[in-house]
Amino acid sequence: KKEIVVHVIGTIKQKGEEEDTIEVYTTGTYYEKEGCLYLLYEEDMGEPYGIVKNTVKIKEEPLQITVSKKGITNSRMVFEVGQKNQSYYQTPFGGMSLSTNTKDVIVEMDENALKVNIDYEIEVDFEVLSQNKIIIEGSFR
Repeated sequence: KKEIVVHVIGTIKQKGEEEDTIEVYTTGTYYEKEGCLYLLYEEDMGEPYGIVKNTVKIKEEPLQITVSKKGITNSRMVFEVGQKNQSYYQTPFGGMSLSTNTKDVIVEMDENALKVNIDYEIEVDFEVLSQNKIIIEGSFR
C-alpha cells in the first residue's frame, strides 16, 4: 500500500445550464490486488453530512473503472468505453436508478503518479440528464 495525494475534478453539464465543477483535494491509499488497482480516499462533505468514503477500482483488461461511494450518498458506477451500465444512486432524499454511458476512459500511470479521465453521460428513463467528466490525479508520497 502507498499513500497518495488525491485531486479530483468533477464537471456536470445539464441541458440549458452552466457547467458545474466540484474539486476535492485529499489524501488516500493506493494498492494492487488480484490484477486490479485500487484508490481509496475520503471526501469531507461538511456538516451535517460528514465523510463519504470513495473506492476507485481500475481493471485493465478490458479497461473498466468502478467508482463506489459510501456515506451520506451511496452509489456504485461502472465505466467501460462504449458500454451503458445501470447504477443506483442513494441519497438522504431517496434513491434513483440511472445509466452511465461511457464515452472515453484514459488511465495513465508511472512510478510517481496516477491519472484517470472518465467522460460519460448520465441517463434517467432513457433521456440524457447530463454530460459529465471526472479527472482523478494522484501523486504518490
